[in-house]
Amino acid sequence: MSDIIIIGDIHARLEEPFRSGVNSFFKWLKENFSDNYIIQTGDLFHTSNPHNQIRSEIIGHLRSFLHFVVLHGNHDKSKRAGISIESFSHISSIVPINKVSDFTINEIKFLFIPFTNDKEYLE
Repeated sequence: MSDIIIIGDIHARLEEPFRSGVNSFFKWLKENFSDNYIIQTGDLFHTSNPHNQIRSEIIGHLRSFLHFVVLHGNHDKSKRAGISIESFSHISSIVPINKVSDFTINEIKFLFIPFTNDKEYLE
C-alpha cells in the first residue's frame, strides 16, 4: 500500500525565483514520493492561462508520478480561459478534478470539492 501525499497552492509560473522553486520542489517530490498517490488541492498554476513553457514543464513533472490527482483552484479557472487543468485529462497517471467527485484510495474514501464561484451550485 502506498502513502497518500497532499500538497496545495503550487502557483507555478514562469517568473523567477518561483519557476526554479517549483522545479526543485517537484524534483524532491519525485525522488521521495513518485510511487505514492499525490493529491494537489488547487492552484497548481498562478493563472488560469499559464505560459505554454510552464504548462509543459508541469506536465513533464506530473507524468513522472504513478498517481497524481489535481483539483482546480480559484487561480486555475476563468471565464475567458476555462480550467487550466482540463488539458491533463488525456494523461493516464493524472486525474484532473473540476467537479465534486468521490473515490477511494487505499481503502480511504475521499470527497473532492474543487473551487467554485457558481452561486447556484453553492446554494
